[in-house]
Amino acid sequence: MMLVDWLESRRQEIVAVGLSYEQEEAEPLADGTLYPLWDAVLDNLRRTLCGQLEPTAAAERVAQQAQELHLELPTFIRSLDTLRRAAQFVLGQEAVAAAGQSTWLAALNDSLFLHCRVASTMLGSGALARLTEERHLLRTLIDTMPDLIWAKDRDSNFLILNRMQAKVMGVATPEDAIGKNDFAFFPQADAAKYRADEVEVMESGLGKVGYEERVRDADGNIRWMQATKMPFRDSQGNIVGIVGIVRDITEIKEARDRDYLQQQVIEAQKQALAELSTPAGDRSAEAGAGGTVYPHHPHHGSHHRHAAHRRD
Repeated sequence: MMLVDWLESRRQEIVAVGLSYEQEEAEPLADGTLYPLWDAVLDNLRRTLCGQLEPTAAAERVAQQAQELHLELPTFIRSLDTLRRAAQFVLGQEAVAAAGQSTWLAALNDSLFLHCRVASTMLGSGALARLTEERHLLRTLIDTMPDLIWAKDRDSNFLILNRMQAKVMGVATPEDAIGKNDFAFFPQADAAKYRADEVEVMESGLGKVGYEERVRDADGNIRWMQATKMPFRDSQGNIVGIVGIVRDITEIKEARDRDYLQQQVIEAQKQALAELSTPAGDRSAEAGAGGTVYPHHPHHGSHHRHAAHRRD
């Protein structure tokens, strides 16, 4: 079993063992406070190994989470050591060769060391406060935009989305969609099309700008969107996901269609009026000029001649 698969299958077990260590050692955070933090650390490791996240950026997110939990740097570092011991214990229960265990633990230790180094910088300075402010500014910006805005990882799972995107998907808050993909919110055929578009962008490295696509919202209504999708790259230039800005143009498209139909009606009315205003003789001449000839009845002229003879 690959390390990525093992982490995914054993993540909850590792966290549970870590919490039991906290309880046994009567640590102040044995109440489960560390559960989301540890889960995020393990998930970061899995996703960085898959190439879905840039390691330093992932560690910064965990450090910010630690700050939100009001963890001091020594407590944070100690908690990561507890997580390391828990992972080592769970791995030791597996029927895995010693060489394989060493490889897995080396990857975990490298990740934990990076988390500690980043946290030491951020928790010990004003950098975290600045990062928090920047994230707040970003959240405010995207939530006040009328467009649908999102970013996804290589598997098309949502990393971030704004409130307008959440509304179309039928979720109460953007956070409810994090880690999920379109298959959880849209009809399967539609979600498959979105996924195919996104795979094309990520594999080609070329964005798609201003194209129209049909979307069925949470209420089942058909909406027309103008979408721009671009590859999302990490600091090394590797494509780790995709970002999208989508504008609802349903009303614009419907107005455009109405204008077109109205213009067609106007043109038809003009044509009908032109025909009605043309004298019958002119219309016959025009028809004849067009190649259609209507000859006189052969007896029509002789009838008048006979009538004149009788009057004589």
